[in-house]
Amino acid sequence: MKLGDILGAGFEAPHHKVTFKVIGKDRQGSQVVADASAVLAFVSEDDRKECWREADRETRKKYPDGDAPEAVTSDERCYHLLCRALRDEDDPRQPFAGNVGELRRALSANTFVELMRTYNEFCADEFPPHVDVDTFEKLAEEAKKKSLLDLLSQYDSWTILRALPSLVARFGKLKTETSGGGELG
Repeated sequence: MKLGDILGAGFEAPHHKVTFKVIGKDRQGSQVVADASAVLAFVSEDDRKECWREADRETRKKYPDGDAPEAVTSDERCYHLLCRALRDEDDPRQPFAGNVGELRRALSANTFVELMRTYNEFCADEFPPHVDVDTFEKLAEEAKKKSLLDLLSQYDSWTILRALPSLVARFGKLKTETSGGGELG
């Protein structure tokens, strides 16, 4: 089957609903805070690279000598990415904000950081990287004789999370406490 056939199957891309505070000015010019809802949508690698190019162009305008601090460049790239990832809750085909400047003005620094963290977690959950075969085999052997807490002290949590679907497939379902004391079945 070809890529066009697979994509033509009509499966809707995953979205993740988010709620957060936005700040701005009302019609009288007073600063207001409001609750907002949107969805996060995956940004493809091509779109992410385009976001970075746009962000780098904006950064060069502000720092024509090329002496932009790394944090400024990073934030600008993240705002451009977030502007593409945040979509209208009722119609995810539509952007949440009209442009990057509008989004930047509407978000506090903490909200911006939290939305980026949530987007990164959403991507990791939807498109988890795979664990290499050697690490998986070692983890599978250790899982036979150690508790999850022991495994977490030996491996980082992302490694375990990436391997979890394969571990469940190998060992079967976990029994509930009432049916088997939580031992692997």
